[in-house]
Amino acid sequence: LGLVLHPGAYLRSGWNVLDASVVLTSALSFLVRDARLTVVRSFRILRALRPLRMVRRLRGMQLVIATLVESTPQVGNVILFGLFEFVIFGILGVQLFGGKLWRCTDPTAGHKIECAGMFQNTAGIAAERMWVNPVFNFDHIFQAMMSLFVVSTMDGWFNMAHQTMDVTEVDFQPTTNSRPLHALYFVAFIVFVGFLWVNLLVAAIV
Repeated sequence: LGLVLHPGAYLRSGWNVLDASVVLTSALSFLVRDARLTVVRSFRILRALRPLRMVRRLRGMQLVIATLVESTPQVGNVILFGLFEFVIFGILGVQLFGGKLWRCTDPTAGHKIECAGMFQNTAGIAAERMWVNPVFNFDHIFQAMMSLFVVSTMDGWFNMAHQTMDVTEVDFQPTTNSRPLHALYFVAFIVFVGFLWVNLLVAAIV
């Protein structure tokens, strides 16, 4: 009863409750050895929580976690603003590039209708003409937002920008640098999302 009842009780501190929970789950995982039981496997997974015991001993870590908890409403608003930016740029991307990134495996074909039959590729091997689409495209809003997420990571966005700079019209083969101004779309997205939104998120937490 002394663990709970008196004002300075051990379990009246949230950090101590966390520490006791980690110790209890670790002890149970050692006591019950039958690996066939699903409950035992669950306890073993909970061993990953052991580093959380350090939180009770490190005052600085407690302050960081408390700050994150207190800033949750502001962080939620910033996340909603970021989602709004993704939707806006996604809709714009669908309008600019929707259905236009498709291309024929034979670069000499100028239209989807011509992309049929066989051709000789650069290796001198006969291959079938195919009308293909990049993995990351802007054919609909969900695909556009997924592509924008990849752009926001700064991983491979330059290749995606080059593909959009080559677009012409729907069902037509892209042409090199036919729309160079499309690169401004990605520059604007990186500025407003990659830099501005990330800085807003950091400011909301700090």
